[in-house]
This record gives sequence, structure tokens and C-alpha cells, in this order.
Amino acid sequence: MITYYLHPDNPQERILSQIITAFTNDELIVYPSQHGYQLAMSLSAKEAHLQAVRMGNYQTVPHAVLICQDLSHIAQYADIDNFAHRIMKSKLGTGIDFALAPTKLTPKKFIDDKSKTITVRQAATAIERALVEKLGEAFVSLPIIIDDEPISYSSNYEVEMAVENLVDGYINGGEIMQSEPTLVDLTDGNITVLNQGDAQIDF
Repeated sequence: MITYYLHPDNPQERILSQIITAFTNDELIVYPSQHGYQLAMSLSAKEAHLQAVRMGNYQTVPHAVLICQDLSHIAQYADIDNFAHRIMKSKLGTGIDFALAPTKLTPKKFIDDKSKTITVRQAATAIERALVEKLGEAFVSLPIIIDDEPISYSSNYEVEMAVENLVDGYINGGEIMQSEPTLVDLTDGNITVLNQGDAQIDF
């Protein structure tokens, strides 16, 4: 496992380029997200996706989340009607993920089997924004689950030790508190809360 040290507010270009190469080489990366450390892989990931599945040994497959630049970028991967657009416009980046019907650009393996939706999130940190910009497309985020148990940690060192033999790269972006994303489905013209996380619903 390679450890990449990125400044959380001003990610270094040289190191970002190394990480982008890792993405394009189908590597599984741990990165600092808005909600703590999570797994990341490219949209075209094959081996990295299988690696995450083996590592997770899931009983229930977690929602894959597409990390996008903004609302117009999300619209490339998800079908956004007027209702969804109005709701999402003021709520992106606030800790709320949105489940929507996918477009043809979304790889089928990242679409939820039961609901046939894809979950989307706007990049909220400097590192997330830099990764999406450098990749030129969305990337896939998954919670870190080992043998069907989500990891819990009190320091980034604990995360690094937990994944060192399970992933290809680890982006150290400093200490990040864990938080639970709120997941809202907007596919049928209604607001359906699928998971109440730390972000409160006040639509």
C-alpha cells in the first residue's frame, strides 16, 4: 500500500497526479471524504471493485456513491427532473446524498440492485474537488467495510493500519471525524428518507 500525504486545503499537484494514475490503473484507494475516510475507485474499475467486495464480504451491499463536481455534472449520471433539481440545488454539499434514476453513463455494477437507482454526492472538500477535476469524471465512493463490519476509528492512523494490506493506496488528509450521510430518494416526485444520518431533513 502506498500512502499519499495530501494537504487538506491545498492538495499538491505532484501528489494528485500520482493518485490519478492510481485511479486509472484500476487501484483501490482510501480517501478523506466529507464523512470521514472511505474507499474510492474509478468509474471503469474492475479489479478495484472486486477487491472492495472481497474486503467487505458483504451480507448487504452498500450504496455506491458517485462523487461529482456540481449539479450539472451529476446530471450526466442521474436523471434530474424539475422536482429533484429544486430540492438538490440548495442541499448539495450539506451531508445529504440523493438516490436518482441512472443515465446510460452510469456503469451497471454501481446501480443499486433493488431500487435500480444510483446515489450521488457533490464533492465537498478540497481533496474531493481536486480529484474529480483531475479525473475529468465522477469517481465511486464506498464505506470502508471489512468482513461485513464498517470500521470505526478515532484517528487516521487507525484507518491506515486497518486497511494497509487490503487496498492499494491511502490518502492521508489529516484527522477527519466520521459522520453518517443522510440518504434521500427523489425518484418518484417525493422525498423518501432511506437513511437518516447526521444531516437533518428540512426541505
